[in-house]
Amino acid sequence: MTTRRSISTTLLVGLCLGGLAACGVSVDDEPHVVQPTAIPNGLLDRSPSTPTVSPAIPVGPATTSYFLEANRLVAVRRPDRDGTAPGKLRRAIHHLLAGPTDNEQAHGLSTAIPSDLELTVVSLRDGRATIDLTGTLPNPPAQNLTLAVAQIVLTATAVSGVGEVQLTQQGETIEAPLVDGSLTAEPLTAANYQMLLAS
Repeated sequence: MTTRRSISTTLLVGLCLGGLAACGVSVDDEPHVVQPTAIPNGLLDRSPSTPTVSPAIPVGPATTSYFLEANRLVAVRRPDRDGTAPGKLRRAIHHLLAGPTDNEQAHGLSTAIPSDLELTVVSLRDGRATIDLTGTLPNPPAQNLTLAVAQIVLTATAVSGVGEVQLTQQGETIEAPLVDGSLTAEPLTAANYQMLLAS
């Protein structure tokens, strides 16, 4: 069996070499160096060519907080990690309270939320987040309070799984201002403050 297989292999190699010679391809007994100038362009590339693509904006886990730009609300994304909705909500509120960075302030972003106002996520059940306010509420004009509430509500509802926000103070439900100046003790949604978003 070994002899027959060796003969078949030798015959096959001989036929291939003969075919190459018949096609005009010369067969050398020993290898020799081919000069780079004799190789067509592109064959010496060590890596396959890739199309030029504009750098993509990094996409990954993030939370969104809303800040002010000329009394309009703009969304600002902060790098975050994956996790449960309550955890992401707490981190989003933390970023909101931290306010815009120095660089963002230099580009015109600000906040209506006073520095001593504390926001505590009390619970998140069935899509409703209860957030308790402690500290000083924004001073008049009333628009400042509306903008601050809008920042809180839009930031909270930007978290997946949060559909509405109930604001409380020392555990008691409080009335919050709407865009038209009226007050409501009902849970608040992003739709209540859509008019304040920057176009």
